[in-house]
Amino acid sequence: MNYWLIFLTGLTTGGLTCLALQGGLLASTLVNTSGKVARIRGISLFLIAKLIVYTIVGFILGYLGKVFAFTPQTLGFLNIFIALFMLGVAFEALKLHPIFRYFLIQPPKFLRRLIFRQEENKGDFSALALGIFTVLIPCGTTQAILALAVSGGNPIQGALTLFFFVLGTIPIFFALAYLATQLGENYKKFFARFVAVVLILLSIYTLSNGLRLLGINFTIKKPVQTENSIVVGDMQKVEIKLTNRGYLPSQIKIKQNVPVELTVLANGATTCIRVFVIPKLNYQEIVPDTEPLKFTFTPKEKGTIPFTCSMGMYHGEFIVE
Repeated sequence: MNYWLIFLTGLTTGGLTCLALQGGLLASTLVNTSGKVARIRGISLFLIAKLIVYTIVGFILGYLGKVFAFTPQTLGFLNIFIALFMLGVAFEALKLHPIFRYFLIQPPKFLRRLIFRQEENKGDFSALALGIFTVLIPCGTTQAILALAVSGGNPIQGALTLFFFVLGTIPIFFALAYLATQLGENYKKFFARFVAVVLILLSIYTLSNGLRLLGINFTIKKPVQTENSIVVGDMQKVEIKLTNRGYLPSQIKIKQNVPVELTVLANGATTCIRVFVIPKLNYQEIVPDTEPLKFTFTPKEKGTIPFTCSMGMYHGEFIVE
């Protein structure tokens, strides 16, 4: 698992999308707090609580992923659900229709009443409580990372995945959350529109990932390298190397009705690309560090057989001729 990449995801898109859902609630708890020091303390308590609770959730999800095996199809439908959810949040930010307000998940009413009834240290308590309960208000990017923690099937890896993601969201979340408490209404409306556009782009990306996991090759980007299989006797041999940027090669031409001996090499890759998935063949295996992954199949029909990682982020295809 590439935790640096996960941290960068939090640092960029994660911070913006989380702020879109959670920033308004945080700002509302700080609106009556006077002084810069008090507001900075409130935001800091919110982020610390959020970091701790998501790390715990990551551990639990990693354990669940170890106990329950999630198929590529399950993760594909999960990604599609996440994409539609993000799209609904974006449409609510743009105020396209009142129905989209139901996409803004909030803690239960009794928890909101508990938070806002506190009189002593109201801002600090509210910020700390909301930081804990943000697990009930996950943004679209966070939901994708939660799915990644599940797919890893390792409690420690799941905890670290969520820890580094939330850690990455902290700088931009802190800066923009503080700024949001200072902005006038016109700037807040502009910021909401900007975040809505980011969410729409992310929803398209997440939707494409989900479709790939279902065996539908939905992509605009062309494969970076095409190679032909090597026929040896009555078998055609194919070798794929993994990298942290994708598959080498990412497009392979193979012959119909000739058995394929596929060899996949980890090649030092550390991201979710290590989980090699061929949705149409219902095949999913983790590529070992020390030895190649081998798999044999026979293509029965002409066309394409997509392959991808466990999250649909990296992709390639076999072209059956």
